[in-house]
This record gives sequence, C-alpha cells and structure tokens, in this order.
Amino acid sequence: MTRFLVFGGILMLLLSSLHLGAQADSDAQSAFSAAVERRIMHIQDFEPVPGDIYRLLIDFGSSIGEASNSSAYDLILQEDHTLKLPFIGTMNVQGRSFSDIRSRIITQIEQKVPAVHVDFALRAPALFEVFVFGAVSQSGLIPASSLTRVNEVLQRAGLIPGTSSTRTLELQRNGQKQTLDLFQFSEYARRNQNPFLRPGDQIFVRRAEHQISITGEIAVPGQMEFVPGETLAQIIRYAGGLKPTADTGYITRKRLTPQGTYEIQRIENPDLEDIDLQNGDQIIIPSTAGDSAPVIVHGAVAGKEASGSDLRSLSSTSLALEVSYRPGMSLLTALELVGGPTVFADYERAYYISGDDKTRQPLTDLREIWETRDSSRDFQLHPGDTLVIPMKVLRVFVTGETVLTTGGGRESFQWIEGFTVRDYLDFAGGVNPETGNRNNVGFLQPDGSVERVNLETSVPPGAIIFVQKNGWENFKNFMASDIMTTIGWITTILSATALVINTIDLIIN
Repeated sequence: MTRFLVFGGILMLLLSSLHLGAQADSDAQSAFSAAVERRIMHIQDFEPVPGDIYRLLIDFGSSIGEASNSSAYDLILQEDHTLKLPFIGTMNVQGRSFSDIRSRIITQIEQKVPAVHVDFALRAPALFEVFVFGAVSQSGLIPASSLTRVNEVLQRAGLIPGTSSTRTLELQRNGQKQTLDLFQFSEYARRNQNPFLRPGDQIFVRRAEHQISITGEIAVPGQMEFVPGETLAQIIRYAGGLKPTADTGYITRKRLTPQGTYEIQRIENPDLEDIDLQNGDQIIIPSTAGDSAPVIVHGAVAGKEASGSDLRSLSSTSLALEVSYRPGMSLLTALELVGGPTVFADYERAYYISGDDKTRQPLTDLREIWETRDSSRDFQLHPGDTLVIPMKVLRVFVTGETVLTTGGGRESFQWIEGFTVRDYLDFAGGVNPETGNRNNVGFLQPDGSVERVNLETSVPPGAIIFVQKNGWENFKNFMASDIMTTIGWITTILSATALVINTIDLIIN
C-alpha cells in the first residue's frame, strides 16, 4: 500500500511538471507573438513572406449572461503569396504591405459577418537562410526571418574592421542586383538601404576600396569609408563636424603616391567642399591652441658630431633626444642636429610617428635620403613628431682555441655593454685547456693582425676575439711538420735506391 501511494505521488508530480512546462511554453509563445505583432504594427515597409503564420481573430460578441463567442484562425502565407481566409476565400497579397493587407482583411470580414471585433496579426515570421559571401569572417548560409534586416545577418557573418565595405554592399534578389549603403541607414534612417530579407537573397560584401583617416580637431576621429565623389566637407559632417578649437586656416593631407610613400601636403585656406578624396588619404585638422612640443629622435644616432665610422667614437646604446621645433624643420634638419644615424642604425626598421594623429609610417628610404642629402625626398616635420631609428642587434664574435671554436669554428654572441673578454670566452665554453693560451688573446683586426688584450678588457660591439694556441701546441705542430718532411725525404731516397737495384738485377739476368 505504501509503495502504491509513493508511486502515485511521483506520477502526480510528473504530470504537474509536464502541465507547467506546457503552460510555460504556451505563455512564451504568446509573449513572442505579442512582441512580433507590436513590432510590425509600426513598420510601414514590411511585406509578408511565404511561410509567415498569421492569426485572424473574429469576436462575434455574446448574449447577456453568456461567454464571448470568438474564433481564431492560424493562416500560413503560401508560396504563391496567397492566404486562404474564412468568409472571404483566397486573397493574393504579393507586393502589398502588411498594414494594407490587414486593413483590407478586417474591412471585408466586417462586411460579411456580424462581428464585434476583428483582428489580423503576424503570429510567427517565416524562417529561411540567406547566403552571405565576400569580405566577411564567416561566409555561408545565415539563418534569417522575414523580420531580419541586412545589417543583422552581416553582424552574424562577421564584418572585418578596415576590410569589409558597408557602403557598397550588393543584394542579389530574384536575378536583380541592388547596391546598399548602410551608412545612409544608420545616419539618415533611410530604410531602403537596409531592407528586410527574403528567401533566396544573397549578400555580397565587397572589400572597402576607398578609405581615409581623419584626425585632429574633429568630433569623431578615425578611419572612414567614403564613396567616390564625396568631398572632405561631407566626410567632416559624417564625423560629427569640427571642434570649436579647429584651425580652419589650413589642413594637412598625407597622400599615398604611386611609389607607396606618403606626400605631405599643407593646404592653406581650404574650401572643404572642393577638396577631393583619394584612397589612403590622411587628413589632419590642426588646433588653434597651437603646439610647441619638441621633435623626438630616438635610436641609433650620434648625439653629437662623430668622426667617420670608428665604433669607439659612437654611442653603442639607443639615445632619445629632444630637438626644439622650429617652423620649417625637416627630416634632414632634425637628423643633422643630432649628428645623424650611426653605423649601428637598422635603416630598414626606421619609422616616423606623426605628432598630430600618432600614425606610424615606415621610412624605408631613410639611408638614401641621409647619405645623398636628397632635398627632393625630404619632408616637413611638425611639433610632437617622433623619428625612430632602431639599432641593429649588435654581435661579438669569438674564434680560435676555445672549447666551442677549436678547429676553425666561430661563434657569435649578442653584445652587452660592460661585458669583458672573459665574459665572452665563458660564453664560448672557455679557453681550450689543451690547445689554447689564455695569456695570448686579442682582437682580430681587418688586416689580419691581432691586437693583444687582457681578460678584463671591455669588448666593443662587432669585435672579433681571437685565442692563440699555446706554446706546446705550436711546438707539436712544428715538430710534426719537420718529422713528416724528413720521413718524406727518406721514403723518396729509399724508393729511388730500390728502383736502381731492381734495374741492375734486370740487366745482369
């Protein structure tokens, strides 16, 4: 009996939970339907899509003391855009907006039946997939509904910052192609530039081919895509306009040349409506507050006039020097004031940082500009600009009779300021105890000579440390050489003697 009661209790709990779950699902569906209905009531351009589920509600009223007599009909929009409606029949709704369809259905129902209230609402939008491809993170089929706009599926596909174009999107529908500009939707609420999607739609995302950056005294600085034909005045409006501190007496434009370098242009008293745009342009809006920040030169520079390429006369560490800005100061002027790049300069990694917008540009031709003093390739600097000339990774070489280099090898190690000959010999495993002479160590010179040094001598970058052989090793080599020479002569004499004897024997016989 007890087991039966326990089983019955469990069964009742399960039935209750199923009922509650069903009720929750029903409530959730009702809430969803109500939300959908409220949403499309205010969307003037929504057109029904095959697969949409609509609900027609007709309230016939009630007699005194009786419950309300109403009927609800769930209607699916067919593939041929028709609805099969009670009391009306089949209605083709293709090309009509939802608000127009709703008005027609309510009017016709009220004309045919004595209804107290009639309502027609979208219960659930059609579900389908659209194909998104091009410059997106994830090309392929993306789930959508008849209430999904273009920008929503693009968010799911993943636009690539700086690469994906949102101003030249291509919507392919029923064999037709339409160019969309989402900027016009987001800034000016032009909904035709961000339409609802339909089954079979395909969206092609092009790469952004026209971009500029605008920085300085602008409300919303940054990189912007533009459409050919737009002017700087339009871009400034798109970016929120100029700040009150903007200096409208001039602007700076950096324009990319066919050679891949930037030409810096100062445009005096500009008419913003007449300034054209080119892909890669960098626009800098100056400030009326002025800026007297110095120019910073950082890296492998002399810091003073240095003689030739003598390593010992140059700084072997990276310097950071401030140069007071002067109107008209150029790259060459700044470099001359700091003694120019040293032999430790890694020209290929040199770059320039603008004081206006902090953009970084490579200076791949810096060596040629400096060595030729080519003024045609020189350019103007501005307050706060920074020139960076990185140092090479400096090395020290060890060869001769060390543990790692005995037999003609050579090892290289990174140069570290303050390290001595002893430190680098330790890096090479130490002097070879059998063949090396720790008292006969020197720096190998370009002409082949050796400059004797002691173990505590500081090592400059680029030095070649050479460990000589010890005396016993030299003696063994000398003796080995003499003995081999003597043996060679004896062997030659014996061979000749044997040849003579053999020849005599042949004659006698």
